[in-house]
Amino acid sequence: MKIVDCFTFYNELEMLNYRLNLLDPYVDYFIIVEAHQTHVGKEKPLFFKENAERFKQFNDKIIHIIVELPHKYPCSIEKNEYWKNENYQRDCISEGLDHIKLNEDDILILSDLDEIPNPELLRGIKNKQVVPFDLVSLEQDLYYYNLRCRIVSKWYHSKIMKYGWYKQSDLTFNKIREVTNHAFYNSGWHLSYFGNSEFISNKLKNFAHQEYNSKEFTDISNIEDKIKTCKDLFGRNQEFEIIAIKDNKNLPPLYEKYLTNFQ
Repeated sequence: MKIVDCFTFYNELEMLNYRLNLLDPYVDYFIIVEAHQTHVGKEKPLFFKENAERFKQFNDKIIHIIVELPHKYPCSIEKNEYWKNENYQRDCISEGLDHIKLNEDDILILSDLDEIPNPELLRGIKNKQVVPFDLVSLEQDLYYYNLRCRIVSKWYHSKIMKYGWYKQSDLTFNKIREVTNHAFYNSGWHLSYFGNSEFISNKLKNFAHQEYNSKEFTDISNIEDKIKTCKDLFGRNQEFEIIAIKDNKNLPPLYEKYLTNFQ
């Protein structure tokens, strides 16, 4: 049984390094879809391509897909072009699958780069100790900024599916992300906005949620205050908890080696 890990990539080199090293023992291929543009349509460097030497140990597993996003800057809010760009990039994962010979029971992981599947679940699937549904969600702990700032509610947008189900479903990968279905309990970690204030500000200026691209949200000092106080970037009514590393019994594996900047 093959396991194929599929995700889009912008500039998150540290998180990519963590994901590749953590999941390498269980994943047969990594499909990484990188675009020439940000989701707002601005030209950007190909960060993975420029840093490929750093990840050369995974060369035999990485399928790097480079795409041209359909809508260029300035994008139209009224026509939803920011989201069309994001959805297009994710749906181009299918191009990566064309490079692999897969059987119907082979497994696809569909997630964002910072949505980390529990490697123990993948080990169980690989060893046939866990039998996956045709499509299943991953219940993930949700963190903001670092491993001390956790949101009380869980995250369910990462998916695992059988390749055969995907082929006959006629659903795009973007549509599959939104399916509500069965979930594997305690099956990963969503490490959202794991970066410094400049990293987060850059993300807010370039991702599809352009309703947050204003000084109120992108201001560096404001972001630093949110990180320090463990509060939502956008003032939403989310329940956060500050939890000490020593008191957390469900931290992502190898965090002490690969996530040293986020403890």
